[in-house]
Amino acid sequence: MYRIVFLGLVNFFELDEPQGRLVLVPDGRNPPADIDPGDKIDSHRASFFIQEEDILDRSKWWPNREDQEVEALGVRELGIEEPSQIAISGMEPKPVSRTRRTSGSRRATKKEEAFDDSEFEEKLVRLRDINGDILIEPEVARTIAQIPIRRGKLASRFIGGAIVAQLKVASHTGPITITATLDDGSGTKTLVLHEGAEIVLANISENIRPSSDDPEASHFRIYAQLDTHHRADLLPGPSDEEIEGLELDPIDTAHRFVQRLIDDVSVTPDGQCSITGCCRCASQGH
Repeated sequence: MYRIVFLGLVNFFELDEPQGRLVLVPDGRNPPADIDPGDKIDSHRASFFIQEEDILDRSKWWPNREDQEVEALGVRELGIEEPSQIAISGMEPKPVSRTRRTSGSRRATKKEEAFDDSEFEEKLVRLRDINGDILIEPEVARTIAQIPIRRGKLASRFIGGAIVAQLKVASHTGPITITATLDDGSGTKTLVLHEGAEIVLANISENIRPSSDDPEASHFRIYAQLDTHHRADLLPGPSDEEIEGLELDPIDTAHRFVQRLIDDVSVTPDGQCSITGCCRCASQGH
C-alpha cells in the first residue's frame, strides 16, 4: 500500500487504453517569454517530498535539495531536475489476461486493482472548461514530468484555497520504485521507498503565493506550457467561489510537509496553485 498527494501545478490528462490518467507536470523552472512576457511569474520546481523514514535508497536519484526548513521536518525534497518520463511501481499497464490450469480446470490469475477516479472526476477544475480552445498533446507538451497512473482511488481534496489530489493504492506490496527516464535519452534515475510510504509530488514555487496581484503574475498561467500553442491568456485561474462551490473535503494525510502547508498560513497555497483535469483534448478536437 502507498499514497500519493499531488499539489501545485499538476494536470491529470485522461488515458484512453488502458484506463487511467497521465499526470502532466508543466515545466515551470524558467517560464518562457510566450508564457511570461513581463517576467512576472515565479519559477516553479517539481519535487517528491519524502519523509526520511520512508526512504529505502535515494543514491541513484538527483541530490536532494537542501532546504533547512523542510529538512527540520525530517523530510527530503528530491527534485525532478530534467524533463523525464516517470514510472511508479504498480502503475504498469494491465497485463494481457491469462489463465492457469488447476485440477483440470482453468482459473483466471489474480485480479488487478482497478483505477477509480469517481471522487476526482466530479470535483475538479478542467482546463477545457476554462477555455475550449486549449489543445493538449502530451507528446509535444512542455513538461518536467509525465507519470501514468493506472491503479488505486484518485480523489480531489483541498489545502487552504487550493485543489489538490490524493491517490490511494491499496493492493501494492513491497518496496515502491520510482524510475525517471530522461527525455534526452541520457539515462535513468531511481528512488526506492519502503512499503506504505506517503509520497508528495509538488510543482510549486519557493513563494507559493504570487509576488503580486497582477493577473500576469498568476502561477496558473504556467499551465499554458501544456497547450500546443502556449496561450497563457486563455487560462485565468479559478476564483475562490468556483473552488468553494466544489465542496471538497480536506486532505487526509499525516505527511509532515503537507501538515506544514496546512498549519502555516504564510505557505498555504491558494486557488491559482490548484491541480487541474483535462479530457483527451487532442483526440476530441479541443
